[in-house]
Amino acid sequence: MANWYCVIKYNKIVEEQFLIHRIIERMDAINNLVTICGFPAPAWLQQMILKLHKQMDEIRLHAEKKCRKILKPDLPFSSPIQYWYDKVHAYQNLIRRLEGKTRNNSNIIRHACCHDIDNPKRLTMDELKDGLRLAQIRKRQNKPQAPGL
Repeated sequence: MANWYCVIKYNKIVEEQFLIHRIIERMDAINNLVTICGFPAPAWLQQMILKLHKQMDEIRLHAEKKCRKILKPDLPFSSPIQYWYDKVHAYQNLIRRLEGKTRNNSNIIRHACCHDIDNPKRLTMDELKDGLRLAQIRKRQNKPQAPGL
């Protein structure tokens, strides 16, 4: 459902911008000039075509940016950073589980066990928050060496 919504929103933005900038009319005018001038087209006509093409690309890029936000992690990928990144998420999910904000608790417990969190079912809220703080600190400590990894 979300993918269709992005496509619909993208197409709507592109169509609106094409109307505002009269892209279709300008394409028809350039097409008529090409048929009149013949092949090869003069330099001024080639410049018009390139200018229109560039504007169409800018409209498409604008629509992509408005359509959805692409998120990226705050650090580049490496094994040590991935380890702490996953551990932060495991602790966050355990906290959400303890607050009663989750449905599938078995996956959260399994995820925590896979990321070296011992007895995740028995941890208290204070222990979970301490573990989360430690994982965030360790992740930040790896930040200076992240590009090299």
